[in-house]
Amino acid sequence: MNAASSSVRVLLIAPPPRVTGGQAVQAARLVAALRRDPSVTVDFQPLGPDPPGWLRNAREIKGVRTIAAWLTYVVSLLRRVPRCSVVHVFSAAYTSYMLWTLPA
Repeated sequence: MNAASSSVRVLLIAPPPRVTGGQAVQAARLVAALRRDPSVTVDFQPLGPDPPGWLRNAREIKGVRTIAAWLTYVVSLLRRVPRCSVVHVFSAAYTSYMLWTLPA
């Protein structure tokens, strides 16, 4: 078995580095540490990702901005989660934690 087939794929879902705060710092440090391990492949999914080009203008319209951000996030998750062995989610509050664990 080669290193690529035996590696663990981790998807880290957290605030992006542009957000100032403890979780963004912790996420950046965790990504850096995991990337030093050759048996781990890390993919990062930011909370609140920038929408693709054709939806960028939606950021200027209230309501539509929320829908565009949500669609971008959900599509990105649907694309990334099936390829990963582990999904690690940084949650900001008890409510966020409950929402992520209810379907499990």
